[in-house]
Amino acid sequence: MRFFVFKNLLKKLKTILISMYKKLCFIKAYLLNVTFLVLCLFSMAQTFNPEIENYSIEDYGADNQNWGIDIDNNGIIYAANNRGLLNMAVIRTS
Repeated sequence: MRFFVFKNLLKKLKTILISMYKKLCFIKAYLLNVTFLVLCLFSMAQTFNPEIENYSIEDYGADNQNWGIDIDNNGIIYAANNRGLLNMAVIRTS
């Protein structure tokens, strides 16, 4: 009788340990996936490139070297260029 009770306890303990092991594996896999996702998000944030548009000298209407740049209270940008002083109005869109 003792052996039979001991054998049943071992079976129950085995099923409990197996279920705990499965839960632990699930938690480890979940944490690994979350960590991978966070790392991917941070790595994408560092590869962001702003949209830059380059203009040719003909389109720009001036030389290719600017020496200084400033903006006034009305939103007009002034650039000191090899060919003179350029001014550009800023158009804001919403």
